[in-house]
Amino acid sequence: MLGIREYREVFFKPYRIIYRVIGTNVYVLLIADGRRDMRTLLQRRLVDA
Repeated sequence: MLGIREYREVFFKPYRIIYRVIGTNVYVLLIADGRRDMRTLLQRRLVDA
């Protein structure tokens, strides 16, 4: 995912799930329609946060 290694993703068509594992916990960060432009979607989320 965009060259960031601490985040992981899995595809469950048509969805794309981005998550992070910290210790024994899994944090789901984003569930999105996999047909969307992920770079634009993530940039918008960062700006709006």
